[in-house]
Amino acid sequence: MSISLIHRIFFLATICTAVSAGTLYDSGTGSQTPPQSGLGMTAGAIAANQFSFSNIETVRSVTFFTLECCNSVWSGTINYYLFTGGTFNPSSSAFEQGSISLYQRTEIYSDQATNKVVRFEFDLITPVTLAANTTYWLGLGLTDGGSGPAWNSVLGSNAISARASSTAFNWVPQAMGGAFSLSDANVQIVPEPGSAWMLLSGAGLIVLRCVRRRRK
Repeated sequence: MSISLIHRIFFLATICTAVSAGTLYDSGTGSQTPPQSGLGMTAGAIAANQFSFSNIETVRSVTFFTLECCNSVWSGTINYYLFTGGTFNPSSSAFEQGSISLYQRTEIYSDQATNKVVRFEFDLITPVTLAANTTYWLGLGLTDGGSGPAWNSVLGSNAISARASSTAFNWVPQAMGGAFSLSDANVQIVPEPGSAWMLLSGAGLIVLRCVRRRRK
């Protein structure tokens, strides 16, 4: 009886919190094995990559890939920006931006000597609805928190990208595109073991209270 109730509660919680998952844009796979290359986005720099949609879409989360050098582990703040713009450069001001310190970090490749490829996933502070058939740019800048990683470039890409100062937005076109994707689903952040135990304990207390109320 109680096990069935637990299943129902977790099922309902999943339904209530779920967002229809779907990748809205994917720039392609980054270069994982050497030689690798990337766009610098630390020390006050922003790297930006162009994208567009064929339909009106609401973006809730971003996934991008970095290169980290020499066994370092970057753990700073991700600063994101959304720009409109032309064919080769973003505009001089962002229409949406935010700073993220809660994200999912996953190492997907390491050669133990030079570079690691790391996947970062994060939610936008506020979901953004974007128009169809419009040129947009995703800009990313990273604060210091270890050896500054680069935005991993896309294999065989004709993507259009640019770099600028985070204060002046004086864009300079680049010869490579960064690997990233945009989604209408929120990121499922995996909690630390202690946090996971607290969540399970809290869920157990809720279930116990529900069982007691049903018996009354």
